[in-house]
Amino acid sequence: MTDLTYDEFTEFVAKTFPNDGDIRYGQYWFNALHALRPEIANAIRGTLHDPFFRDIVNEKADGVARTMWADPSAHDVM
Repeated sequence: MTDLTYDEFTEFVAKTFPNDGDIRYGQYWFNALHALRPEIANAIRGTLHDPFFRDIVNEKADGVARTMWADPSAHDVM
């Protein structure tokens, strides 16, 4: 668990993303999410909205992460 809000998390990811072509944005976002809130990452992992292999984080993955971040007891949001 972290003291960051979801907005602070997304701001941190955007500011620290190494835009050098070695890692995709979705991969970076997912890895950061897994490091801070593995239960949320695991809920998204392997779904159609898993951003790991993408250059973006789509609205569904963002929405699920935001919902679960605010309410850790939220289930079946995918």
